[in-house]
Amino acid sequence: MNNKVIAIAVIAVIVVGVAAVAIAGLNNGGKENTVEVFQSDGTYKKVPHNPERVVCLSTYTCEVLMFLGVSDKVVGTCTTTFNNIDLKDAYANTTDVGAFNKPTMTKVLETKPDLVIAYPGYPDVQDKLDELGLNYVFLKCADAETITKEVESLGKIFDKQDKAEKYINFANQIFDKIDKLVADNVKTKKTVYMTSFATFLKASSSTSAYYKLAQRAGADMIYDVGDTAITIQASDLLTKNPQYIIETPMLSGMVDGKAKTTYDTVMNDTTYSSLQALEDKHLYLICSQLFGGPRCFSGLVACYNILNSDVAPSNLTWDGVLQAYNLEMGLNTSIGPLFYPTSA
Repeated sequence: MNNKVIAIAVIAVIVVGVAAVAIAGLNNGGKENTVEVFQSDGTYKKVPHNPERVVCLSTYTCEVLMFLGVSDKVVGTCTTTFNNIDLKDAYANTTDVGAFNKPTMTKVLETKPDLVIAYPGYPDVQDKLDELGLNYVFLKCADAETITKEVESLGKIFDKQDKAEKYINFANQIFDKIDKLVADNVKTKKTVYMTSFATFLKASSSTSAYYKLAQRAGADMIYDVGDTAITIQASDLLTKNPQYIIETPMLSGMVDGKAKTTYDTVMNDTTYSSLQALEDKHLYLICSQLFGGPRCFSGLVACYNILNSDVAPSNLTWDGVLQAYNLEMGLNTSIGPLFYPTSA
């Protein structure tokens, strides 16, 4: 008799325990407490589903969170987000946790995050996050090659798959259109020198989102410098003599007449007067926001159109696709001083 009572009691405990585990593993209307998502480095990871307190260390990703409608869940972000005119109002009440690649961990901890969305490629940051036992995922949302998968991941994390799919369909239409135009029309690639932001004698790294986007648009890049931008010699640039030069200043370098000043400084410098790009007036300043982040499709359009102006479709322009993006995603991002000297 006692044995039967004990057995029944044990079974009851097991049933209650299983039920408790099942309940603990579900939330938000019966959905799983974790979700497995793609990360920027190509790996997959299980992270909390529908986190309520998020620290985001990528300004690009902050824009995605804004059009997904979950910017209110962000309790901390990197300094560059507060300097971005399109994002600073949406994140005005969040904590500045410092640089995206070197955040102040005490500030991160103060926000008590359920999830940290980190920028990949910085082992020290990952080590600190592991040491502190914080949940994190790598989603930088910077490169055209991975942006749609990263947006899909964020849609899964925050249960915003419909909005994520809307962006993915829109971006893929532009990507596919340019890829087809390049395949059909680019027989001889134009040689291009791309700067690292607006430092004229600093060549962009060949792994940057900017560099890879120009290549995708049909550019033959004259420098392949690896992971880090390098300072080059004027004499070497003159020897390579590119057909096009693209500078990639941040938005702060495009406003208040700064783009014109940068353009005129280069065009009027007699050191470079023999460059074919300058003789043909093929110097362009394209804001870095058009190359990296969720608006990178517009940078792809801009690059294709300036490199292939003779076959560029008149109904496909960088500012036109940005206007369509704002309309599609319910945003009001900048379409102003992002390209100089002329529209492409």
